[in-house]
Amino acid sequence: MKGASIFKLNNGYVIHSTSETVDGFSIASKPFIRLDTKATIDDVVENILLALRASQKGVPTPGDWSKFNQEFIMSLGIKSKTVLNKENVKYCSIGLDNDTIVFTPTRHAVAPEKGFLHNPNEEVVSISLEASAESIANALIEALSRCE
Repeated sequence: MKGASIFKLNNGYVIHSTSETVDGFSIASKPFIRLDTKATIDDVVENILLALRASQKGVPTPGDWSKFNQEFIMSLGIKSKTVLNKENVKYCSIGLDNDTIVFTPTRHAVAPEKGFLHNPNEEVVSISLEASAESIANALIEALSRCE
């Protein structure tokens, strides 16, 4: 399954592809996209589809995680990954299963853990890849509203 991620921040969105490494786990992968609040919802959907198309299997596992993380945050123009873990940030993982886009709502991990966990209290939001940009946007908005 192809994958991507979207973070909804106060000042816009962060979108990136998710690829599977040769070792079998998923990592953030290019393109790393930052959209500000001026972006239209059509821009958001277009970039989600771009990120899904870029998702790959069998990418090399990073040898230097510090360098990998630095390239990630620099590509997004953020100071650190902590920006993505703030309480006001919402995150959905996105999958493409055959011709169906699947948005999976998440919740913030409880300290001392960091990051996001799939939200077992909320169902995924699915929509056809062939749906209109407006319908895909509505599915995304619904999924983000289910994030905690």
